[in-house]
Amino acid sequence: MKASTVTIPFKNLKISYRFRQRTGATLVYLHGGACSKKDFAESYCLQELVHCTLLTFDFPGCGDSSYPENYAVTVDDLCEITHQLLTHLGLSNVVFLGHNLGGLVAMRYIEQYGDVAALINIEGNLSGDNCLFSKQVASLTF
Repeated sequence: MKASTVTIPFKNLKISYRFRQRTGATLVYLHGGACSKKDFAESYCLQELVHCTLLTFDFPGCGDSSYPENYAVTVDDLCEITHQLLTHLGLSNVVFLGHNLGGLVAMRYIEQYGDVAALINIEGNLSGDNCLFSKQVASLTF
């Protein structure tokens, strides 16, 4: 399945994503700081998920998504980016699968927007205080 790109209003970013629409549960993968949508690519081939709608996308500066010039993206920004992409695709009541930093983004998303069916936190951070590695990565320049 080929990736698509959409320009979202937040900082006019180009976000790269893969999307498969089906009738089952909607699973949205939120990757960790040093990862990308490619880390979840095999999910599109799994027989167990054949009826599920799947969305994988790259956070800014990861994979094939752009990163804003002269701006440091925060966790709240990642929540807004996620919200804008979900809105663009017409998705609601999703199941988040958050890996590492993606787990924290999912938690913050739930606090800010709600409308989430469930969260599966894979090796995730539950608060900003325990994001030691993610904080180190976020402080680096691209």
